[in-house]
Amino acid sequence: MRGFFIIMMCAAITLLAEKFGILQAVREKMERGITSLMVTQSLVRQLEERPWQILRDMQAQRDEYTTLQHQYAKLVAEKEQWKTDMQEWEAYKKTKNIDDRYIPTQLIVSDRVVIPLGTLQGVRPGSLVLAEGNALGIVIQSGMQFSQIEVIEHFTRKLQVRLSGTRTFGVLSLGKQGLRVDHIDINTPIENGQTVVTGGDETGILPNIPIGKVTKIIRTQGETSQSVEIEVFIHAEQGLPVAVLPIGEEDR
Repeated sequence: MRGFFIIMMCAAITLLAEKFGILQAVREKMERGITSLMVTQSLVRQLEERPWQILRDMQAQRDEYTTLQHQYAKLVAEKEQWKTDMQEWEAYKKTKNIDDRYIPTQLIVSDRVVIPLGTLQGVRPGSLVLAEGNALGIVIQSGMQFSQIEVIEHFTRKLQVRLSGTRTFGVLSLGKQGLRVDHIDINTPIENGQTVVTGGDETGILPNIPIGKVTKIIRTQGETSQSVEIEVFIHAEQGLPVAVLPIGEEDR
């Protein structure tokens, strides 16, 4: 009886082991199926997403191409503007009798007056700045690509000048009423509207460049000299075309 019971127990254990094995196999198969299904779903999502990604890439390429077109058009416009500016500059030089030593540029007026030229272009303190053939100012400070200008109408320094049509020199400075020229020989005839030009000095400023005109003559009895008040021909304005004479070009 005991032997029969043992045999039945062994058979039951064997049967359970077989069933467990089958269940384990089924479980593993289901897990593999689930994993395969997830992979398939991921591939399906990628396939569904791919056309949209291709469209996004195409749109990005179109946008980049459009940007390049705009940049190219801007460069072409800048080139044409440069050609026009150079043609205007050549014509301007002929009308104002400005030679090739001068470099064309434009004024930038803010809290200071500057030009986009500097030591890289040979512009240094003392360089003369012209506008429409008239003396506008002098460079007082230079960086590599920008220079600050002190315009004559606001000069804080003194400048040797000459009355046109005479050999008489005077000293230009900023007075309470504006620009004036002092120390003019009392015997020199002066008229309102007479032009005042640069006299040339040791700083290298070229002579005979128009600055302004006489607006008032000041004579004091008993004095050996006379003075005049003047008005400059050119005022500093934003974008005003100007020409700069680099240091070292004066003697060429």
